Amino acid sequence: MFRRRFVPHLVPATESDAQALAAVIGAIKANAKPEQIVAANIRVPDEPVNKACDEAVDADALHAIPMEVLERLNRARPEKIIPAVVPLILERSREQVRAFEKTEEEYEREADAVMETARLDPRLEVIEPEHFTWRTLDGREMVRLLRKVRRRADDGVMILVPSGPYVRGSARNDDEWPPRWIFEDAFFIDETPVTNAQFGRFLAEANYQWKHAPGLPVAKDDHPVVNVSWRDAAAFADWLDTTPRAGQENWRTRLPSESQWEKAARGDDQRVYPWGNEEPGEGASARANYGGAEIGTTSSVRRFATGRSPFGLFDAAGNVWEWCGDQYNSEFYFESVQHNPVNKVSVGGSRVVRGGSWDGVAWFLRASSRHYSRSDARYDYYGFRMSLSLVAAGAPVF
Repeated sequence: MFRRRFVPHLVPATESDAQALAAVIGAIKANAKPEQIVAANIRVPDEPVNKACDEAVDADALHAIPMEVLERLNRARPEKIIPAVVPLILERSREQVRAFEKTEEEYEREADAVMETARLDPRLEVIEPEHFTWRTLDGREMVRLLRKVRRRADDGVMILVPSGPYVRGSARNDDEWPPRWIFEDAFFIDETPVTNAQFGRFLAEANYQWKHAPGLPVAKDDHPVVNVSWRDAAAFADWLDTTPRAGQENWRTRLPSESQWEKAARGDDQRVYPWGNEEPGEGASARANYGGAEIGTTSSVRRFATGRSPFGLFDAAGNVWEWCGDQYNSEFYFESVQHNPVNKVSVGGSRVVRGGSWDGVAWFLRASSRHYSRSDARYDYYGFRMSLSLVAAGAPVF
């Protein structure tokens, strides 16, 4: 059953979704007070009502409706009901993050300061940056300077994702709605998923009791480690953070937040996949290791160079699902802040996984696609990558 809440004297509960939505539209046209109109989880109605929405709800009516009501007019496939809602929500949410934005010069100075902090951190080695060529959605080639560090403990390479806004979510699935502009402060994130070689060093040096009896595979050092639970990944992060230097204690290695992961995978232009809007392809021409690539297992983490994200990440789509730090909540996008959002409230005890895997379909390769699993789950298509970011003193990481 879907949930539906209406103000009785304005929008009476009705038998069908089409009638319910028509009642909402009628209330809008009758100049009802916007705060009295509350509609949640109305399912996609039939085509006649779609057409009625397009004709009945004009821009002035939409502008009069508060953001929280706009976002809930239809949670399931909202673009099929009121196409004008999506750009309006994005326009309003962009206004709400402008307070955090900086000039280009300020962003550059901030990035320089972050790299200087990294240079002083004994856990890290600043390495040569990469002049990375990527394509915009209209096909133009752009060059981005990827600033990088290498972790001394496991040789993991991390890329700096500068602070700035991006669009999180989409109108393609219930739990990805509503799309909003989000501002993320600067953070580092692994260029690739953590490999078997990296995880092997952790097992040896930390004497960690991994509950995957077969152990690491042979001759797959550069493949992503799999059969790791969220707790295994969190333990790996704790191992990397065992020797913080005075002054850098608040720069914590951890699983990326769901928002950090999406920004790093998607960039700031609302693309569908890390590489753009083109479909992933199949067989030898595939841009990612998923079911359509017909590989049937994991692959080297640097194999799919044509599938890199605008920030240079490999395998942000495919190969393995990647654990994020957040608890999973299908309603979180309605409730979250727009500055460094992290969901720490458990709903069923599940954690977020992102990115799709070698045995999945293209739908899950989308950068906005969300999925979840128990934190103790271990599968041969689950892996992870690390992030490094500033965490408030005394605050729990997740």
